[in-house]
Amino acid sequence: METFFSTNNLPDQVVAPKESQANGNSVINTITPGMDQNTEGVQSEENAAPQEPQKFSISQVGQLVRLSWLLQNGYIIAKLKANRTIKDKSVRAKMKSLKKYGQLIPATYVTGAEAAEQGLELINFFTEKELESDEIAKAIVIIDGQHRLKAHMNLLNEKPAEGEEKYNKDYILMPTLNPEAAISNQLCEINSITTPWDGSDFGHAAITMIDSEEELHALEYVAELTGKGCSLPAASVYATFTDKISKTVLIRAIDGSINDILKDQSNLIYGKKIREAVEKVFDDGFVNGRLLPNWIQSKFTNRPKDKDEFVKSIVAFFDTIDRQGAKQIEKLKGSRGGKTKEDLVNSKLSAMYAEFLNKNKQ
Repeated sequence: METFFSTNNLPDQVVAPKESQANGNSVINTITPGMDQNTEGVQSEENAAPQEPQKFSISQVGQLVRLSWLLQNGYIIAKLKANRTIKDKSVRAKMKSLKKYGQLIPATYVTGAEAAEQGLELINFFTEKELESDEIAKAIVIIDGQHRLKAHMNLLNEKPAEGEEKYNKDYILMPTLNPEAAISNQLCEINSITTPWDGSDFGHAAITMIDSEEELHALEYVAELTGKGCSLPAASVYATFTDKISKTVLIRAIDGSINDILKDQSNLIYGKKIREAVEKVFDDGFVNGRLLPNWIQSKFTNRPKDKDEFVKSIVAFFDTIDRQGAKQIEKLKGSRGGKTKEDLVNSKLSAMYAEFLNKNKQ
């Protein structure tokens, strides 16, 4: 069945320039007339006058369009003045992703005419200048994907490192799927309802997708805890007494680079014992949050005894705390300009633990 959602199967009228084959892979020529490669992809008026836009339904739902074709045919790439400012940090991250994986999903757009009808101000994506009235009919307005587009243009103009291939991909766009919705509402929804992966998502993906013959003991426990609502930093502490199991470590593991910390089981039995002890008395939110695990980690790192003795002592300490005492700790509140909640929790737990140790010396 023919589908519009394939970059290798775009309708002829939008496949310009044509694809060429190199090493068996589809390579799209992105060097287009009117693009000055020394000015980050901004169209150069002296190089080539833009052609009049070709007549076809640029707003057809499901229609994929190449950026190179749009620029060659005189379209102006624009953005909403109300859209968020492009952040360099996000662009750098997108550049790495595009370089490694290419574009994974199309950018979405509306036409300049549609945006103007709704009273929205438009800016040329490349020059940052407001569009003139006679430019609006030729404008393609990016709704979602402006960081990826900036990253794409940067890569086109980036000189590759020695031994590295020149980035030569195209950028794919499509109209928004619900043209009846107000553009301002679409913009808000796109930027608010998308939920990035949290620690539990990365933990689940890692344990599911990693193909390893070795036992990933720490990772298995981290995935179990994050699946129960535990934050990734807290789960890392309960599994290893360190903060070394991060999103970055999990992403690299999914990609095939498995950090030794994910295999570690040297502290696993101790972490599980402490976790079981705190679960008996403290609220789930406090157990799964940042403050309690951080305090446990600091005590473990600075312990005066061997691990067995320390864990036996700290478990016995938590066993002495009743629910009323636990609530008092959970409800501590910091003050503006004074001590933070973390300071208060650390002080309270440390004082209680010191008192417990003194009593048990006698």
